[in-house]
Amino acid sequence: MTLKIQNSICALRTLFLAESIALISLLFELPAPAQTTSGLMRGIISDSSEEIVPSAEVAIINQGTDQVRIWATGDNGVYLIVQLPPGAFGVSVKKQGFATETGPDVQLEGNQSVTNDFKLEISSTHQALIVTRAASQPNTPSPTLSDVIDHVTTAALLRSAAE
Repeated sequence: MTLKIQNSICALRTLFLAESIALISLLFELPAPAQTTSGLMRGIISDSSEEIVPSAEVAIINQGTDQVRIWATGDNGVYLIVQLPPGAFGVSVKKQGFATETGPDVQLEGNQSVTNDFKLEISSTHQALIVTRAASQPNTPSPTLSDVIDHVTTAALLRSAAE
């Protein structure tokens, strides 16, 4: 088996185990199944070559309340966020070295499980130096004379310097 297939199988097994634990915890936490209204969102984060992206940050934003829940994916690239109330949610994923990916809005109904996988693109870093004005010229005296000294003035200066 190739490494990609092994990683995918491992991620799916982990996702199934995590979902099972989440659903069992929901059953024990609530008094009756008919009263359960919370849902869950899950997914796998990978890169454009379908390699798993571990430790990515998944942000779920409840658009009705502006409440944000942040979850980090495991080493297998899986995230699972439980006990989400019904409503509209925005989802974004970020990881250093990758461009932030924002998914489509998700409408979550009561007792609903939504899968939302993401493929991150490697980000490119560009640096630019922008000059907004030219440097000012230094204030240096001109090497040319601005006044002409006649012979009489020159002779008078030389006599006074000799005395």
